[in-house]
Amino acid sequence: MSAEKSADEDSAMSRGAHAVRALLERHGIAKHRHSAFIGEFFALSRAAAHQRISRSTAWTLEELSALGAHFGETLGHVVAPLEDSSSESSLQSFRATLCLGASSIPCRIWLRPDNAAAPGDAFVALRTGNEHLVMPAGSTPDAHALRIARLEVDQKLSPHHRIALWTKNSRAGKKLCAQLENAGLEPYQFSVGSAFLDAARREPFDGYVIDWPIPESDTASVHAALSERRSPSAVVLICPPLRDDPRAVAELAETITSFKAQFLEKPVQAALLVSALSIRVPVV
Repeated sequence: MSAEKSADEDSAMSRGAHAVRALLERHGIAKHRHSAFIGEFFALSRAAAHQRISRSTAWTLEELSALGAHFGETLGHVVAPLEDSSSESSLQSFRATLCLGASSIPCRIWLRPDNAAAPGDAFVALRTGNEHLVMPAGSTPDAHALRIARLEVDQKLSPHHRIALWTKNSRAGKKLCAQLENAGLEPYQFSVGSAFLDAARREPFDGYVIDWPIPESDTASVHAALSERRSPSAVVLICPPLRDDPRAVAELAETITSFKAQFLEKPVQAALLVSALSIRVPVV
């Protein structure tokens, strides 16, 4: 009986609900936690959250975009056809520059793991140092050409503005994200250490805001994301008011030294946070 009920629910789900479930599963949220997560994220009642995740209720593009941004994914990734997700989910994306005549257009590319050419390839990529240039096929020797599985041009893409925010406080995180967006930055909010690490490995951020102290369950993932940075970036720790606790102060000092971080006490002033994020320290 339960299997029949599950099948009926799946058939009644909207495309948006299917996309949201796939997104949550990609980022390690167990199926039995989907309704609770959506309820917390959108401040919905338990019944309303279950309705959104398991029925034909429509999702707005704004809602899907906000949820995707929380996990470091674009709206295009969230609403992409479900049958395509398995083939592309394991591919690493890179920020690149599409060169067309005298124009240089920011874009994002996914490379074919086997680097095999396919009939009709319009563009190839060429790696130069830490950058990828995309140009018409045939304009670079085959021996140096990287084959592109997917190319995405985002006219809103702003280099040096991607900011990762890690916090367990969803409501405070949304407020900080709104402040960063108002300052012209592109914040991505994370509350799960593994998702934060995966996103940072997929495409490094230009700044990292960490709600300190970090719970022990997420410490390894957050530290790994900061340790593996390959390009200049800012690291800002936001902390509760410091008390007379020598151990906590020592841990904070060690973290600041290890990651060349700055720290701000809560409540955080938006202007000070934006200023701190403008100081990008080279990775040694």
